[in-house]
Amino acid sequence: MMIFTGHTPQGEPRECTYGGPTVEACFSTLNLLVNDGWQLDTANLPESATHAVWLPIKAFDGRSMTKQLQKLERSWQEALIIW
Repeated sequence: MMIFTGHTPQGEPRECTYGGPTVEACFSTLNLLVNDGWQLDTANLPESATHAVWLPIKAFDGRSMTKQLQKLERSWQEALIIW
């Protein structure tokens, strides 16, 4: 699940939650919203009732992150093989 705040293309403030099937789906949703004219203010991935991972809003510029995430995943897999 992801929680985010922002403004619609019409400038209306919103606080939203999205329960995408994967973290990648959550990231894609944020990029789609930005591409549609939303301005994001905050976004986080709650880990527990008291802790969340805050996402860097500037990373969501409306462009797909799929290739970058796949590259990061391969790097981590290679690092784990070494250990």
